[in-house]
Amino acid sequence: MAARRSNPRDLLSVDIFFDLRAVHGDADLANRLRENALDAAKGQAAFAKLLVESAGKIEPGLTFMRGFRTERGRLNLKKAGLFGIVTAARALAICHHVVQRSTNERLAGLKGLGIGAESDLDALAEAQSVYLDLILAQQIDDIEHGTPASNTVAIKNLSQRDQIRLRSSLRAVEQLDQLTRDLLFKN
Repeated sequence: MAARRSNPRDLLSVDIFFDLRAVHGDADLANRLRENALDAAKGQAAFAKLLVESAGKIEPGLTFMRGFRTERGRLNLKKAGLFGIVTAARALAICHHVVQRSTNERLAGLKGLGIGAESDLDALAEAQSVYLDLILAQQIDDIEHGTPASNTVAIKNLSQRDQIRLRSSLRAVEQLDQLTRDLLFKN
């Protein structure tokens, strides 16, 4: 099993396998397969760390002076943290045998195990919520104006309240890599 190997080719998209859900056929077989994979990966911190590393680094959403790092006035929230939160929550859940599939449920499961500071995990859950709210609102607006939907948000169109929420969320993920490494090796 890939959980005991460290070849990057073995890791390609394997993390998504841990979200397996049957949509047709023998659901019991799919559930048993997923349970066996989760059991095999339990406690495999080095494997989970490789999953996180294979996803790549978060692109900082804030500049050194704490302004928004935009391209043509937009900030890609998937690259600035959303993908990192989802990946970290999945890897931590795999390592610590949290069987839930959604990011919020995984973060809550980790809190329930006493893995990490509640404030850090709550901040990640809040950041994910803010990112999703802002992306969805922007996508609706873009579609209404004939612009293809994306994961980028036009900063100038955000209210001051949303800019404050976004800045706080971007700060919450600045240390995500270190936090994830620390929590992977915590019992």
